[in-house]
Amino acid sequence: MIIAYADRCSFQRCADEAGANASGERYFATLRELYGAPQIDGRSLKELWSEADDFYYFDSEL
Repeated sequence: MIIAYADRCSFQRCADEAGANASGERYFATLRELYGAPQIDGRSLKELWSEADDFYYFDSEL
């Protein structure tokens, strides 16, 4: 889940069934920084973006 705030954004990845790969919430200054940053498994969203199944967008002001 990506949440955009006025001054930052956060990313939190869901855990697997065993809970071993839970990420916790991490903050980034910009969406661009988040997109390129390695996550808990060492891979970035840039690398994984094409593997996403669904996208939900709730804020029409962005």
